[in-house]
Amino acid sequence: MKISKAKSGFSNFSATMIYLATQTGMRYEEVTALTWDKINFDNSTILVNKAYRCDETELQSAKTPSSVR
Repeated sequence: MKISKAKSGFSNFSATMIYLATQTGMRYEEVTALTWDKINFDNSTILVNKAYRCDETELQSAKTPSSVR
């Protein structure tokens, strides 16, 4: 699927974030905390172990051990 700039003004970055969240079930906080080293293209997996909290100045670990996936 090619993601291009939508007429509503979303950038490719925003569209990619929305696509990733809807296709994986990741929460907004998890998508925004995602880093390249947590994506394994060879195994087609994403390690979700952090979440961005807008009221904090740094990334937080997942809420519970079962949140890490």
